[in-house]
Amino acid sequence: FLEADETSLELLQLWQEVEPQNADVFRLLARQQIIQGDLLSSLKAIEKVLELHADFDFELFNQVLRNVAKKEYPALDMELTRLSKRFPENSQLWLTHSRLHSLHGDQQKALAASQKAIRLDKKNVIPVLVHAEQRFNFSEDSDKKDALRYMEASLRKFPENRALNLLYLNSLLILSKQDKAARQLHKMLQQFSGDDELRFRSALLVMDAQMYSLAKQYFLESLEARYRVDESNFYLARIAEGENDIQTAVEYLQAISSGPSFVAARLQIAYLLDSQGETAQAIASLRRATEIQAQDSETFFHVEANLLADSNQIEKAMEVFNQALKLYPDSTKLLYARAMLAERMDRLDVLEKDLLKVIRLEPKNAAALNALGYTLTNKTSRHQEAYKYISRALELTPNDPAVIDSMGWVYYRMGNNQEALKYLQLANSMHSDHEIAAHLGEVLWVDGFHEEAKKVWNDAVSKYKESPVLKEVMERFLGN
Repeated sequence: FLEADETSLELLQLWQEVEPQNADVFRLLARQQIIQGDLLSSLKAIEKVLELHADFDFELFNQVLRNVAKKEYPALDMELTRLSKRFPENSQLWLTHSRLHSLHGDQQKALAASQKAIRLDKKNVIPVLVHAEQRFNFSEDSDKKDALRYMEASLRKFPENRALNLLYLNSLLILSKQDKAARQLHKMLQQFSGDDELRFRSALLVMDAQMYSLAKQYFLESLEARYRVDESNFYLARIAEGENDIQTAVEYLQAISSGPSFVAARLQIAYLLDSQGETAQAIASLRRATEIQAQDSETFFHVEANLLADSNQIEKAMEVFNQALKLYPDSTKLLYARAMLAERMDRLDVLEKDLLKVIRLEPKNAAALNALGYTLTNKTSRHQEAYKYISRALELTPNDPAVIDSMGWVYYRMGNNQEALKYLQLANSMHSDHEIAAHLGEVLWVDGFHEEAKKVWNDAVSKYKESPVLKEVMERFLGN
């Protein structure tokens, strides 16, 4: 219980010596090894439990199995095969083996093993549930009807099983059989009347299937039952937003007055109001949120400043960042955001100071390293210094096209067009972006590849018609 894993294992080893025939020792040992992710060793302890003619619950093993690395599959497969042969009547072993095969795409073996588990334990719904899900997931869309028929037959045998009912409902929704799904849902909620969790989960399923009227009905019923109130309000707000009923969406979100969903709700209110051109009301809402839940004011300040900046109230945005950083002087999120705003204001002194502090606090912050390096090479003649920052960023994120673009650009600014083209062409092949295209086109043009440059720019303009970066570079070299 104290999570002192190594000590626990030492004690279990000692306990084995004292009571080598006590199945509880080996159950606990297996559980401890599973928790630590050592599934192969746990199977040795599980084997000992089975040798002592005791039962072992594989539920935790199966949960951890989902995260097993592919390289561990052959050894686990071999060990489970051996144990299945030694204990051929143990349905849980077969079912665990089936799940392993399923995780790694060995469909035929997965289905055969789950069928074996069903034959061994005819009264247990779990193997049926696993087999039904496998049949549905493995089959092509044209063959999924057979999987549905299997679920329907299984429901006649296990009509009271909620998980099987939900699997059948979800399968119908995936296949867009909405009428049949609605009937199944109605039947379920009558059969399990008063099951608040089932109703809530059903609402989520039908919402994902875009059956919004049904979802709305069940979320409202959850509100009436005072069950998962905040989450129900949040999803009702999403439905209202989808119906473009912004006022109703805001009302649902405002009903979330505290708790873990409060921040997300208040941020969404701000974004919704801002999308309607009501930036002042959005900011007022954020400030009320700060008063209600002061411990999250860093986030609210950040969003407020961004909303102001997006509406071109640059000076006010800077004031908000300044105010926030007095309260949170080491917030790398706020420092980085203020630096980006300072760049828009040509306040390179602020940008450099803030990004250097971010790098000091987080030496592996590739975004800050890249932003500082790119700005220095783009707006100053400090190219060697810029190159050092960008090189560090590239070491940390070698596959980031933005950083690769920065490396190409700093090489260009240092006069090494050959290296510049190598990096810029790579960045352009990795990611379609108007700024990368502007840079690549410029270097191509300067190197005399005029037709290639025009093609890069024209291709980019077709996607980014309003890009000021592309407009500026094309006017500079093409005069149009």
